[in-house]
Amino acid sequence: MAKAQPKAEPSPDTTLQQEAVDRRAATKAIKGPWEMDFRECYFFASPHRNRLMDSASASTMARIQDAAELNTDEAFILCGDFTTEVVNAFMSPDKPWCVSGRGMDLPDGVWEKVKDQAKANDLAIFNAMRASNLYPEVAKGFYPDLAIGTVALWIERPHISRPIMVSAVPLREIEINLGPYGDIDDRFV
Repeated sequence: MAKAQPKAEPSPDTTLQQEAVDRRAATKAIKGPWEMDFRECYFFASPHRNRLMDSASASTMARIQDAAELNTDEAFILCGDFTTEVVNAFMSPDKPWCVSGRGMDLPDGVWEKVKDQAKANDLAIFNAMRASNLYPEVAKGFYPDLAIGTVALWIERPHISRPIMVSAVPLREIEINLGPYGDIDDRFV
């Protein structure tokens, strides 16, 4: 009588890949009910932008031809003004919009030793942001996605000799999952 072969355990790579596939499927379940709202927002705020909200669908080069049906320009104006107000108020390119400070668990006296270095680091960080393409990408990524409610930027340094590169991630390409306490968890681009 032949012995039954023991069932092979899946490899860690297969298990990890399946977990990623399952998590991405969960993001689609969260985004799905909102897709029609996103499309409508794009119709009013940026009618020439691609309105396919499923990241799995191929982006089309065919231009959307229904802008003539739009009878108002309020969303164009308001989304642009909103983006400008948010950038100028919260992340102005003209001045530092955050600074390093003493942490709540830092022992007495330690901050005094490092505060000058922290100030120098803040200056270096803002100089790096100005040297990068952050602000042009912010302008591109925030309009109209900031008014819709979800903005994503991909920030990386491709090589040590090159500046930090920022890429706006359109709403159609970002998928977000919620964690166990309802906060943002997995992000897929």
